[in-house]
Amino acid sequence: MFLPGEYPGNIAPETSGDAEAPVVYRSAEPLAAVLTVGSGSAIAPNGRGYISVEGFRINAGGAGWVSASNCHHLTIQGCVMRNAGPTATVANSEQVRLIDNVFSKDRVNGNMWNILECSYVLIEGNSFERVGHSPIQITTSRNIIVRGNCFQNPWGRNYEFWASGRLLVEGNIITRARDSGYSADSRAKNLYIDSIFRFNRVFGNLHTPLNSGSYMPMGAAPTKYFREPFRLMNSRIYHNTLVGNLGHAWELNGLAISSNELANNAFVRNDWTGGNVQLTYGSDVSRDNRVRGNLFRGTEPNQPVIDFRREIVTVADAEKKTPLLQGFWSEFQDNIDAEPGFINAEANDFRISADSACMDAAVPLALAIGAGSSRELPVTDGRAFSDGLGIESEKGDWIAVGAGDNLARIERIELRYYLPALLHLDREVTWTDGMPVSLPWSGEGPDIGAFEHGGMHPSRVVALADPPYPVPGQPVRFSLDTFGKTLASVRWDFRDGTFSDEPSPEHAWDEAADHGVIVRCEFDNGERGMDVVFVGVEEPRAPGAPLVQADFEPQTQASHWGYQFKFYRSWLTGYEHVKRETGEGMCMRLFREAGKDNRAAGAVAPGAWVIDEFPIVRFSYRIPPGVAVAPCVESFAAPSVPRGWVLGGTDARSTENYIAVEGPRLIDDDQWHEATIDLRAIRDVTPGTRYLYRFMFLCNWKEDKGQQFRFDDFEIAVE
Repeated sequence: MFLPGEYPGNIAPETSGDAEAPVVYRSAEPLAAVLTVGSGSAIAPNGRGYISVEGFRINAGGAGWVSASNCHHLTIQGCVMRNAGPTATVANSEQVRLIDNVFSKDRVNGNMWNILECSYVLIEGNSFERVGHSPIQITTSRNIIVRGNCFQNPWGRNYEFWASGRLLVEGNIITRARDSGYSADSRAKNLYIDSIFRFNRVFGNLHTPLNSGSYMPMGAAPTKYFREPFRLMNSRIYHNTLVGNLGHAWELNGLAISSNELANNAFVRNDWTGGNVQLTYGSDVSRDNRVRGNLFRGTEPNQPVIDFRREIVTVADAEKKTPLLQGFWSEFQDNIDAEPGFINAEANDFRISADSACMDAAVPLALAIGAGSSRELPVTDGRAFSDGLGIESEKGDWIAVGAGDNLARIERIELRYYLPALLHLDREVTWTDGMPVSLPWSGEGPDIGAFEHGGMHPSRVVALADPPYPVPGQPVRFSLDTFGKTLASVRWDFRDGTFSDEPSPEHAWDEAADHGVIVRCEFDNGERGMDVVFVGVEEPRAPGAPLVQADFEPQTQASHWGYQFKFYRSWLTGYEHVKRETGEGMCMRLFREAGKDNRAAGAVAPGAWVIDEFPIVRFSYRIPPGVAVAPCVESFAAPSVPRGWVLGGTDARSTENYIAVEGPRLIDDDQWHEATIDLRAIRDVTPGTRYLYRFMFLCNWKEDKGQQFRFDDFEIAVE
């Protein structure tokens, strides 16, 4: 037991515990014991088992949080970890639990967590926050549950799950992702086999939030670590709600996207600054996937909302393009275009109202085969369900057979491939051929989306926050929808070391920050449930404040520009953070670098960039004679919308495939100058343009002529 105070050093147990007497390191008061790490990692239980670390605040000061290999029964719970250098890693371990922690690396580049070659892992109730690339990678692992976490990374993508099998990704919030400075894009990677992605809420991301793009990883070889393409295969993506994201909600591309089902999801008003595309279904994905029972809705009824093999089509046209085989099987089937009827989407309350088009509109996850009474139920699809994946203390799914309230619990699943899958249940059920088998539902059938109206599930609960986006100091009222179940106990965790046992508490935060608030409940039926709700505490934007501002000083890198500007990708030039010639202040030097495309430099994608609110771009620059540089802005992709526009530039500029618009002439005399661009000039050639996606300097330095230039004091500003 650690009393309040600071403790230098590391937790590195010399011996293991056992099931009856684990080795426990615990802060006597939540987050009051602070580990300060001088070197190495704060938690290093290599080779040990039955180790638990609970309730610490860890400020790594650029050192590491966790380095654990060949462990078993390792639990890290209720900790807050910040300011790390190396990636926290758990490798070659099993029966690992990361529960109710807050992780924020506070670095504008790099990765935060890696779960590598592990099995039987529970990742539940955590907040994954600020890091420049990926908060968590799950690599070559199996039997993993990722449940009730808040992925809220405003500095990059939200996760990378790849080259792994038997993942259950459920009940998470996925928000805030950005096409950032040190991530290739905003897309969380979903490349796994025999996995389930369900009940997740995906909203408020600043570009495409989810991606399954199969590819061959770098360094792959016949007998090496990676021996085949990353793939999405034999997986079930169902009952999710994806709302209001910039960019397409989910993109499926690549040959190794095969035998998956996307069912009963609500895709609503994504890509609203572009072409209203809700789902990309690439031209090269396998034809044995199924997309059925989903609701798609753009900003208006009957819009083309599906990118179907490189053709933007309506829901009805997508279904017409996929043949019906043997009278029952099709790639696109039973999907609808309708209003979802959310209770309050602006407040992130995606429960559905009683008159919602989602009501009773979902398709069954499986059908019973034959007829009988038994504890072994043969079904058409066993991959849609979980039996706990072998993780200790985890139970299998509650299912409903034939009617939403005819419940049983799965104890074990046999897939059996072309034979009917067998669900081994905790009680006898009776069925007839073709009976629907799904998770518990109310009404005539399951509902589309992450929430069942009315709810028959014995343990599901929904946490709500009002308002979800308060200002600092503003009280937030929390509440629960238990779907009629009676609470026996409740525990709210506000992620700042404070808790509440009230069903509807109030809480306020003094500073701007994002929080994934956790609630855990026990009901009088003996079941337990948990949920996460997102609260973004935001300072009001000051009148006249810029959308993006960069002085390229080290002191403002984390707060203003480091996560915004993309310099490192292969399509860009080389870059260097250098002092000004006078020695006063820093700037960015962009230069032609061998091995890179050198097409552009200094790209920044701030989100929903509204021209009328932020019409001005300003920067200072120093360009040597004859160097091609042109300010360029790009649109969110949409039919009949130009790719982008070039606004001025040097005399040697290239416009590539962009439209030339009036803008400032950049003087290439190797002296410092200032430039101001009025983006409203775009409307002289493209009337009606409202949103912009990205700014960059277009270069196209194909031949090596020693090209370089410098820029500084950049802002996207109001009038």
